[in-house]
Amino acid sequence: MASNKFISNISISVPSNQKLSEIILHNKNNQPLHPEKQKRLHPLFALNREYGINNDSPIKNDLNFLSKKIPVSFEKTSSDLGVNSLKKLLEITPASRPSYLTYCQETNEPSIYLTPALKLKKLLKLKSTIPFSIGYQGSAAFTGALSLLDNLHHNTDSNKYSIITTTDQVCMPQTRFFLSTYPKGDCSTSSIFSYDTGQYKVLNYCTHSFPIPGNPLEWNHSDYMDFETQLLSCTYDLLTDWIAKHNIQWVIIQNLSERFVNNLENFFEGTPCTLFKRFIAKECNLLTSDCLVSLKDAEAKQVFNINDNILLLQAGPLSHIGLVLLKKEKDDDFVYLK
Repeated sequence: MASNKFISNISISVPSNQKLSEIILHNKNNQPLHPEKQKRLHPLFALNREYGINNDSPIKNDLNFLSKKIPVSFEKTSSDLGVNSLKKLLEITPASRPSYLTYCQETNEPSIYLTPALKLKKLLKLKSTIPFSIGYQGSAAFTGALSLLDNLHHNTDSNKYSIITTTDQVCMPQTRFFLSTYPKGDCSTSSIFSYDTGQYKVLNYCTHSFPIPGNPLEWNHSDYMDFETQLLSCTYDLLTDWIAKHNIQWVIIQNLSERFVNNLENFFEGTPCTLFKRFIAKECNLLTSDCLVSLKDAEAKQVFNINDNILLLQAGPLSHIGLVLLKKEKDDDFVYLK
């Protein structure tokens, strides 16, 4: 397997901000009354009703909370946002076609009849590109895409490149609110994966998961706190090992919850690492795109220097963890071109 791997040209599509109170009202007004009678129109609702799944989570009746804003798309789906970020990427990317397109998602499309990766391939006219979908890895799907592309590019021409698109839109009946976590926002990113050159060199990556007790949809606040304590414990162990083995200057972590972020901030105080906290949607979890949006925000603020090592910690929303160690090789204005 080739040793040099790079990520470049991170392009993002972030919808406009909406107040949490407006999001709750919109969801209430657009709830179908009898989804089981219209399964073709509301397949996700019908499936939830059929299997007795209740996605409702208690929401704070607090004016300060309800007045907060997060990026939300009422009209565009996950794949629509993916099309937007991929269009932005292709505007600055070479004319030669990418070998592969990896479509990373945590949330579901409203339609169960749609294959999102094929939709992007068709709309963007990527005729010779082979698409893959990566799901069921939580917010660590980006790390899964790196592993997949690393194997697919094995012993191929080093001048070939591929695309990673991460995208999520929380459509009903999926919930944006889950106990004490940050509300989930909508977002998409697209970036170049290459072997010849790039802005960030991929030094290492790994994924980790662990079993969880019971059904998370039946958890109460105490159950979630117990789970998050276990997630933090696993994260501490992984970070301790990686910090001992690698020279890490910066860390970007998943915006999972206030407690999760604060505990890790305290953890890094006793290490040589500096935690970067983004200003875009800072009290919102952007799921598979979260760490990449933070990385893009750091680029805009020119936070990192050449040769800095940056660790991305993707976590949640349940028991998935992904670590990606990057080395900044090019300036913030670098563009990957053939």
